[in-house]
Amino acid sequence: MSWHHEDYINLVTSIGGLATAIFAYKSILESKKIAQSANTLQSTTNQREHHKFIYDELKQRLEVVNKLVNGKDYNDWTFETAVSIANMIYSATEFIEQTSQASSHDLRIFKRYFLKNLEQPIRHVFETFDSEPDAFYRFENYNHNSVQHSQVAIANWNSSREYFGYGPVTDEDLAD
Repeated sequence: MSWHHEDYINLVTSIGGLATAIFAYKSILESKKIAQSANTLQSTTNQREHHKFIYDELKQRLEVVNKLVNGKDYNDWTFETAVSIANMIYSATEFIEQTSQASSHDLRIFKRYFLKNLEQPIRHVFETFDSEPDAFYRFENYNHNSVQHSQVAIANWNSSREYFGYGPVTDEDLAD
């Protein structure tokens, strides 16, 4: 069998076609890698923006709560102040739960951020007492609405305490 000029041309053309196919395949793989990197970058950017949104919201709620406390000891809170504090802290806990697509690690970070930035009198009551401050029972006008507001605020206060890890002492806690 002898090779003719056309056979060599066909061989070179076939090798060129194979090389083109290999380069095309590598190009497709590289394009996929670039697309995955872009998606990862976009996902990271979206996650950072989402975390920033959560921190900004928590910061606003902290400002409201801390302004209500205004450095006052919990014994000096009025009924209205105590109710507002309890409801605002509870709304922050609800906000964290509802808007967080985060891992349990991120949830702990958001909780810690909020708790760490609360005024000391609030943290003191959370850490020290197993119940709510007396201000929840100091209504100026004893009526059905004030009792109802007090009950809701007490439930919110206790729920928030538990959310931040300051629940009531249990038998399991005493077993240690």
